[in-house]
Amino acid sequence: MPKLDAITGVGTDPYSVPNPESKFEWHDDKNLTNVRRHGIRFEAATRIFDSDVLVLRAGTGEEDRWKATDLLEGKVITVVFAERSGRRRLISARPASRGEGRAYN
Repeated sequence: MPKLDAITGVGTDPYSVPNPESKFEWHDDKNLTNVRRHGIRFEAATRIFDSDVLVLRAGTGEEDRWKATDLLEGKVITVVFAERSGRRRLISARPASRGEGRAYN
């Protein structure tokens, strides 16, 4: 049974794949930090990929990262992710910035 954070109810295992067939993965510690910082669980954030989303490159660096922006529960959010081994590894999920919101609209 995975350990859960007492405040947020988010798993605290070092790494999580919701199920073997999932297209998403993340580190549970990052999910916990994201909930505390932005109030958005990665489990919920994956729902924006159920429809067409605006995807833009998220800067440059060692790893290609992408930003997906769409509505979640009536709010425009941005999810930063990387593609790894056929899965999207979620890095952060947060309210969209003004610029990201304008690009989305």
